[in-house]
Amino acid sequence: MSAALFNTLKKVPVPLFGSAATAAAFGARKAASIPRFAPWALPLGAGALWFVWPAVDEEWKATTFGSSAPAPEEKKVELSPEAIEKVEKA
Repeated sequence: MSAALFNTLKKVPVPLFGSAATAAAFGARKAASIPRFAPWALPLGAGALWFVWPAVDEEWKATTFGSSAPAPEEKKVELSPEAIEKVEKA
């Protein structure tokens, strides 16, 4: 069964590798090195989250993880007419 499958894969064209058999062999060789890099998974994941998390939309965060404490309302400062005049003249 596997010999017939391998012979079929030899004929399927795949960009950059030539055939699916070559691509499968390449993938198998690369997969064998995964355990060597496994200790780096947690630090790389934490670094990626630290880099990407500020760019994630706040609305998506609230809908996905539940709404957090509401942000405090900012108080607006009202200027007196004299202060507005001074700002406009500055």
